[in-house]
Amino acid sequence: MGFDCDERAMHALGDRVLILPDEAESISPGGIVLPDAAQEVPCRGVVVSKGPDVGGVLHEGDKVLFAKYTGSMIEVGERRYQIVKLEDVLLRLDAVLEEEAAA
Repeated sequence: MGFDCDERAMHALGDRVLILPDEAESISPGGIVLPDAAQEVPCRGVVVSKGPDVGGVLHEGDKVLFAKYTGSMIEVGERRYQIVKLEDVLLRLDAVLEEEAAA
């Protein structure tokens, strides 16, 4: 059960980072519909908010990879967010590299 509030009203504290994870794949490459329990835990997402102790390392809107089983998941409305420590963010994905990988 979640709570309702605007995404802009959520502010991470300390060394925490609030991430909107990518959606888990609900259909396998072979076309099989996967139940929630069988879906891969997302470990990639977009930074929504960062605490003051994070500094200039990350910024809102950065795409990041984070440790798979870390932090706390919260539900706000229809969305799920992950709150992780800065040390659990493994890397930042630069837009240029993502475009090259897609080509």
